[in-house]
Amino acid sequence: MLDVEKRIRPLGWHLMVQFNGCNLNDYVDGLRRIEGEYIIDHIGKFMPPVAPDDARVDEILRLLDRGNAWFKICAGYEASQTGGPDYADIGAIAKRAIAHAPERIIWGSNWPHVGVPREQYPDDAEQLDVLLEWASAEQRQRILVDNPARLYGF
Repeated sequence: MLDVEKRIRPLGWHLMVQFNGCNLNDYVDGLRRIEGEYIIDHIGKFMPPVAPDDARVDEILRLLDRGNAWFKICAGYEASQTGGPDYADIGAIAKRAIAHAPERIIWGSNWPHVGVPREQYPDDAEQLDVLLEWASAEQRQRILVDNPARLYGF
């Protein structure tokens, strides 16, 4: 991972990392050594979901505080055990991250939803609607407009 990151950084690219957040301790040292920008995908993809005050969520927040990690709000349906449309278990983690570092959060639909069978595809509009419950209007402006513009340079 670090060799790839060093090669792509001069191109203005960044890493997107995905792992089961329950195993974060296996990855955190490597994540701390990343020098460029990177995204922690899928709300940390805690499988099974953990409480929002779990030590591994604390660690993700510390990674965000370093200033080069981003946290992507997407695909709550992949890890949630409470299910949609609000994904309360995963939503609690998302809400904590949003409250802690709204300037480091981005959103994605996770389309085309290849991780689930076609008959279980979530409604993309509903995926966006959960942000209405998880983030204030000001935070949504950052998550949907300001932060991606800064990360992707547009």
